[in-house]
Amino acid sequence: MNNKFVIAILAALVAFIWSWISWMALPFHNQSLNKFQNEDVVSLALKSNAPKSGIFILPFCNKDDKDLSKEEKQAAMDTHMTKVKEGPYAFVSIMPDGIEFDMGKAMAIGFLKDVIVAFLLIWLLSKTSGLSFIGKVGFVKIAALSGAIVSILPNWIWWGFPTDFIVLALIDVAIAWGLAGCVIAKLTK
Repeated sequence: MNNKFVIAILAALVAFIWSWISWMALPFHNQSLNKFQNEDVVSLALKSNAPKSGIFILPFCNKDDKDLSKEEKQAAMDTHMTKVKEGPYAFVSIMPDGIEFDMGKAMAIGFLKDVIVAFLLIWLLSKTSGLSFIGKVGFVKIAALSGAIVSILPNWIWWGFPTDFIVLALIDVAIAWGLAGCVIAKLTK
């Protein structure tokens, strides 16, 4: 088969199914997520202190305030680093007015993302030559994993995301795109 669009859809379907199994049928993702002890209190605190939707950091460092002198900026940074060390530390996406979550829409967008990734991986693979089936699978898997490392690892490096959460996300990518790579390798010429 040489229809790259059909191959991309089939490979994306495999990656999407793996993601569904990983998140819905296996226990690992839920084990890497935590629940606040009193969600109502935390919810009220977030809603009353997050004036708009966006990414919030606690503690926040206002070292870039143009009205601060060099010394004041350094003092702000020192205070910030002390607060970071003492905790709590948080990097969160907050939508104080909630969202109307639509599982079907989210799944459709997720599948579309997988189709785009599959198509890009097929295009990259088309720039190679002489690879065996295993070589093609490895190429797809490593290319996808490289993209995941570039996009997922900064959350661990800069924002303190837990190691188990990051490792699980990378394993998911490796499995999903290893399986999708089998489809791509089998169907591409």
